[in-house]
Amino acid sequence: GIAVDPTDSDTVYLGAVEKGEVLKSTDGGSTWTNLNAAIDYPGVSTIAIDPNDPQTIYAGTGHGPQMPPQGAGLYKSTDGGSTWTRLPGVPDVAVTAVEIDRTGSGRVAVATMGSGVLISENNGLTFEPRNNGFVDDPVARQVWSSRMHPQDPDILYAGTSLHYGKVGTGGYDGVYKTVDGGRNWTMVLGGAAVPVSPNG
Repeated sequence: GIAVDPTDSDTVYLGAVEKGEVLKSTDGGSTWTNLNAAIDYPGVSTIAIDPNDPQTIYAGTGHGPQMPPQGAGLYKSTDGGSTWTRLPGVPDVAVTAVEIDRTGSGRVAVATMGSGVLISENNGLTFEPRNNGFVDDPVARQVWSSRMHPQDPDILYAGTSLHYGKVGTGGYDGVYKTVDGGRNWTMVLGGAAVPVSPNG
């Protein structure tokens, strides 16, 4: 994962997938500092900076279902990456994306491999699963990507995939949309309409 400070484009964070480290540059990538993050998993898959407070950073762990255990949930720093705390509301799953409400409501949406989408309304203190409308199978709740609308945090999109972009059985692969903050999801693209890479 890579994230750029929205208030200072020279400040960049990098999650090292194979080492469980977070690297930070304050000179546009010319030099890097290993923050030696106390992250209990050998892989940081995604980094997100709170647009309302650039000192607040989220680091999601994990590789995906091919390397059990999938991950060690989500970590948070409130001091620009100097120290990290694991957030107890996210289980031992891979975290593939973190979306933060730009309006400052405190909503944080987390996409996971196996637990679907988890939503916090209090800046990550607690989370709850919001997966109503996804295919009713735990395998289907492998969410590889998500995006939150920049002006309306109730609108989110989630991309699910069973096998790395291949069209799965049971409609697992697809794009879902919610207009009520994740409480209900509707598939807007799925099945045979999902593109398959030429390499399968």
